[in-house]
Amino acid sequence: MSNLSSDEKAYNEWWMGRFDEKHYKIIRLFDHEKKVQTYTTANSRYSDQEDAEAAFFTADRFGMDVTSVAVNGVQFKRINGMIRRITDVSS
Repeated sequence: MSNLSSDEKAYNEWWMGRFDEKHYKIIRLFDHEKKVQTYTTANSRYSDQEDAEAAFFTADRFGMDVTSVAVNGVQFKRINGMIRRITDVSS
């Protein structure tokens, strides 16, 4: 394994500085009723709406079929191209 360059070390330091082990969100992606993926955010700096928009954007880029996104128990759906909060869901 090779050593990291100073630029790579600086980037890693910058990226790891954004993680907050106490304040993060759980994101769940659904294709209708089926949960297709679960992951966590690095921190809770963004609104639930912004996190849902980012989740839909990323799922689109990876070609995943996602009909709704849950952010810490708040479910969002894309309706006529807009991301809308639709309900609170259980974990």
